[in-house]
Amino acid sequence: MSHSFFKHQDFLKDIIVPLHPKQYTVVVIYLNGYKKEYPCIEQPWQYMEKIKTNPKVKKCYIKS
Repeated sequence: MSHSFFKHQDFLKDIIVPLHPKQYTVVVIYLNGYKKEYPCIEQPWQYMEKIKTNPKVKKCYIKS
């Protein structure tokens, strides 16, 4: 039994789990032409949906 346990353990050592979720920068362009970058956003699509409800926002996108 211990032999199969070690095989399973060797399989698990190849799995890498990041400690921090991936973060994105969201760029927001306002109606007056002002452009601002918001860094360290973990859920950019949800963030952009919320920003789009502001009537002063012309457009927003994820910076690549």
